[in-house]
Amino acid sequence: MGLTETDLLLYIIGICFFLLPIALVAGDKRAMGQSKNMWLLATLFLSWLGWLVYISTVQAEEEKKKEQQRRADKKAAEEGKRRAAKLKQQATAKANKK
Repeated sequence: MGLTETDLLLYIIGICFFLLPIALVAGDKRAMGQSKNMWLLATLFLSWLGWLVYISTVQAEEEKKKEQQRRADKKAAEEGKRRAAKLKQQATAKANKK
């Protein structure tokens, strides 16, 4: 009673089906470093569920950089408005002194 070719083929397909989400996370460039290691472990233990959570939660590095740039631009604009208001207030105070 040995393995038939069909059994062997089914085992190989099953193993590939199990390893596919791990390969997808390993090849993806959205996560890096320790974050990627954590996602690889999650995918190893949770298989397709881990991969689905990974795909739905991890932002691309480009998106992160754009979001950080947007926040920095917004902060700079607010700072510029504050400075302009302060200068205007100082100018008004000097004009009132004269």
